[in-house]
Amino acid sequence: MGLDSVELIYTVERYFNIEIKDAEAEQIGTVGAMVACVAAHLQIAPDTAASSVYQAMHDNVCCYLKQLLPQQMIITAATPLREIVKFADWDAAFFQRQLETGLGLEVPTLLYTWPVGGLGVPFRFFGSNRRQKPQQVSTTFKDLIGWLLAANYKTVFVLPWLSYYDVQQAAVGLISECLSVPVPEIQLTDSFTNDLGVD
Repeated sequence: MGLDSVELIYTVERYFNIEIKDAEAEQIGTVGAMVACVAAHLQIAPDTAASSVYQAMHDNVCCYLKQLLPQQMIITAATPLREIVKFADWDAAFFQRQLETGLGLEVPTLLYTWPVGGLGVPFRFFGSNRRQKPQQVSTTFKDLIGWLLAANYKTVFVLPWLSYYDVQQAAVGLISECLSVPVPEIQLTDSFTNDLGVD
C-alpha cells in the first residue's frame, strides 16, 4: 500500500477506534471492503436495513420540504430528486441553499440523472462530473438522505455503533473528507486505486 492508503487506514482506525492489521489492510481494495472490515471489527453483522439515524434524518428533511413544496407533492424514498426540484420550480442552487439554511447541515454536491440515449447519465447539480462514462443511476430522496448522513457524519452519529448502515455512511463521509471526493460520487464498488486515485 502506498502512503496515501496508509494514511487513510490510519484515519479510519482513529475515527472508529479500531486496529486494522497490515494483512487486513492489504485486502481492502474497495469502499465496500473497507466498510465490511470496519463493521467486522465493531462486531456488526452486514445488514442493508436503514437505521434509526436514517429514519430521523428522513423524517426531518421530509417535514422541512413539506413546508416548502405544494401540498400535492408526495415525497417517498423512491422519489427522484430531479422531480422534487422540477415540481417546486426551483433551480438546483436554490434547492441546495434551502436545505443548507433550513436544516443547518452540510449539503454535498448532488447528482441526478437525465436520460440520454436510453441511459441515465449522472451529472452534478453544481460543477463538473468526475465520472465520464454513462451509468444507470437513479438519484432518489433516499440517496439524498444517505448523502446528508455521510456529509455530516461527525455530528449525526453517536456511539455506540449499532447499525451496518451507519458504519457505511460514516465511512463514506470520512473517505470523502480524506480524499476530497464529493460524497455522491463515492460508491461501495469503487476501487481506491482505480476509481478514487489512492496510491
